[in-house]
Amino acid sequence: MSLSKVALVIGGGGGMGSVACHGFYGAGFKVALADVSEDRAQTTAKAIGQDVLAFQTDVRREESIAKLVKDVTGVFGRIDVLLAAHGVVTGHTLVHETDEKEWDFVIDTNLKGTFLCIKHVASIMMKQKSGCILTLTTNKARAYRVPYSASKYGIEGVTGAAAEELKPYNIGVYALAPGGYVDTLFHDNSYQQLTYKNYTPEEKLRTERKPLKPEVIVPVCLHLAQDKTLALTGKKIDCVHWNEEHGLGRANWYNPI
Repeated sequence: MSLSKVALVIGGGGGMGSVACHGFYGAGFKVALADVSEDRAQTTAKAIGQDVLAFQTDVRREESIAKLVKDVTGVFGRIDVLLAAHGVVTGHTLVHETDEKEWDFVIDTNLKGTFLCIKHVASIMMKQKSGCILTLTTNKARAYRVPYSASKYGIEGVTGAAAEELKPYNIGVYALAPGGYVDTLFHDNSYQQLTYKNYTPEEKLRTERKPLKPEVIVPVCLHLAQDKTLALTGKKIDCVHWNEEHGLGRANWYNPI
């Protein structure tokens, strides 16, 4: 068993999750990544480097998360960082047109999935008496995205409560908000992999908003993974602002329209 720290990234097959995996690996972490698509997980793991573990995992099912954590610790012996980077968003739906199926799909994936990941990793970190848990939220509530917005604000609540409980064990828990619209295949892959109809393509967002690079979260992730002060535990952190405050610029994190 290596003495290197171990990072487990949920939703690591693409988007912000995959760039975070690259960042952790480049910083010397052992990396395990999980994704709902086994093909994406395996492809991403091979692209990162040797000895990166890849798993197919459904965050909506507790037995799937429990098995993932057991398998990762069975190989690496520990988990030092959890990044819950998974997530889905559904179509451009008005609140009064949002059906129960759509609500359950988003809440079960984003909110319940994040809770289950924290639940099963926390027990490992409590035994270690150290750890870092990172969740993903949004900068603001979005019109036509009631289930998504509710899931993200719920994640902030879970993050804050878990931070209070886990701080005595030297475990920091943080909610990361990228700082704007991130240009990934997040919207498209949600439907392709989880079979929910993509009835509103996101091309309009890509042409009207200056998109952020998914790499915007990496400096913050690496800092918090190493930070022992827990000064920001329980907080929501805007990654663009954090990068700017730490001398990493602001314009560097945007893609041209």
